[in-house]
Amino acid sequence: MKKIIIANWKMNPTKLADAKKIIEGTKKIAKKSLSDIVVCPPFPYINLLSGSKRPFLGAQNMSFEKEGAFTGEVSAAQLYSLGVQYVIVGHSERRAMGETSEVVAKKACAAIQSRISPIICIGEKERNQNAEHWQEIKWQLVDSLQGVNKTNIKKCVIAYEPVWAIGKKSVGPMNPADVAESAIFIKKVLAEMFGPQIAEGVRIVYGGSVDGKSSKDIMRAGGVSGFLVGRASLKPKEFEEIVLACSAK
Repeated sequence: MKKIIIANWKMNPTKLADAKKIIEGTKKIAKKSLSDIVVCPPFPYINLLSGSKRPFLGAQNMSFEKEGAFTGEVSAAQLYSLGVQYVIVGHSERRAMGETSEVVAKKACAAIQSRISPIICIGEKERNQNAEHWQEIKWQLVDSLQGVNKTNIKKCVIAYEPVWAIGKKSVGPMNPADVAESAIFIKKVLAEMFGPQIAEGVRIVYGGSVDGKSSKDIMRAGGVSGFLVGRASLKPKEFEEIVLACSAK
């Protein structure tokens, strides 16, 4: 299965000139990589990569509405017209603002209808000895895929990002064994929903404080098809280490 590395710039950088520098560095990395590289910049910078295939252009969010009086929103059709091929939906930071799995499912379906591949984010807020996080992961996944059928699930990427491992206050990335266990569980749920053969063809990526060092360990033993990268994607040299980790045998 082809690896995929997704750069989520979030609301960075502040200056257009800096965005151009990061893009140039990322383009050089993408040209040499056999993996799929996706860059999801803030909306003001999307035109800098419009129509790009190395790397692919992604968006950080979208509305499930097609068009109309929805001030501040952006539709899937508008993104597609700019050359966007992937879109992140259900990121933990969006869920923290009140976005539900029902809304995530609507966005995923709207993206697919516009020929955009949704990167569907799921992940528990915390882990405990009672293993309640497994139920949280399962129902987030099930509810976020409502309306997605056996044909369309192949177009989706599932991004597993435990909330406690994200951001400046995180405790750091998960250890590879726990990532692998989570990936197996997600595949099991997908198999229950769509069948084992189809589930095997769905790419699962890990997100959560990924950097050059942790990516190598997780890629070797984590059982995932790539990464959703936050802060490190703004530093081309470190991002290249992550891309190289996905290429290593």
